[in-house]
Amino acid sequence: MIKAIAWLISVMSILILIGCAYSPSGEPQSSHPSEGEEVQTKSGRLQKDEIWSGEVWISGELVIPREVSVTVMPGTLVRFKSDGGRPGKIVVEGSFYAQGNPDRPIIFNSLSSSGGWDGIFFTKQSMGSALRSCIIQNHRQIYVNTDAVRINDCVINGAEEAGIVVDGVSPRLTNISVSQSSTGIYCLNGASPEISQSSITMNGYGIVCESGASPIISNSVIANNRMHGVVCYSGSSPKLVSNNIVHNGGWAVYGGGRLIDNFIMGNNRRPPDEVETETGPTGKQYQQVEEISGMRTSPIPYAGIRRGEM
Repeated sequence: MIKAIAWLISVMSILILIGCAYSPSGEPQSSHPSEGEEVQTKSGRLQKDEIWSGEVWISGELVIPREVSVTVMPGTLVRFKSDGGRPGKIVVEGSFYAQGNPDRPIIFNSLSSSGGWDGIFFTKQSMGSALRSCIIQNHRQIYVNTDAVRINDCVINGAEEAGIVVDGVSPRLTNISVSQSSTGIYCLNGASPEISQSSITMNGYGIVCESGASPIISNSVIANNRMHGVVCYSGSSPKLVSNNIVHNGGWAVYGGGRLIDNFIMGNNRRPPDEVETETGPTGKQYQQVEEISGMRTSPIPYAGIRRGEM
């Protein structure tokens, strides 16, 4: 029964990801301009507030200055291309609000079938931004260096370096799916984001914490990553509360952290239905943690993406 329930949790996460990111034909979803609406091409440094809709191409680096706000309407397709060898990217110094809805997500992808765009960079001076109901694919990273950004109800996959990089700040990341990336979420330099109700699956590493990072990870699924589910370096200590951490190729959690009320099963090449029951600093599926309590013997039914909100 335990094995069957855990399998169902993983499959549900995968189905949600596929359903949101792809059309029935297997191709990435595409929002096309309405009849008579021209494709807009953006590059350089914006001079005034803008509202984007239909299809928008970003050529090289686009900078949103501190005094400028960009609003992206639901259903918009934002595509990136290189310019003189410079990969497409958005640098946010002002405000960037890309807020779709489940029926009309905003899609960020490359004009090239091979991907290769840099990402979206929320700088320290950013005034306030939000990504909601977005599908972000085949980028290098989403870089967050400000607390003034919220990311929720998003599907992120195919990142070359990391789905999301959080550098020294504490944003909220809620109801997101990150998959098929080198690293799902990378936290560094004392970063302490709140990651909740999310699915971190099928990456190289699930969540990497470095240089004193201390994220709070709750009510999430960390599963089927090739290496460790959560790995900590250089004094990092995440707090993990009420998560399902299952079937990762490496340790469920390695190198630090506090584990409270988690379900841990089938990690570190253990039998797929073997549940972790140790409560010391080192177990069969986790190693070198600072605290562990309330080990679960069955999966947490409310962990992971909330269905119907993606």
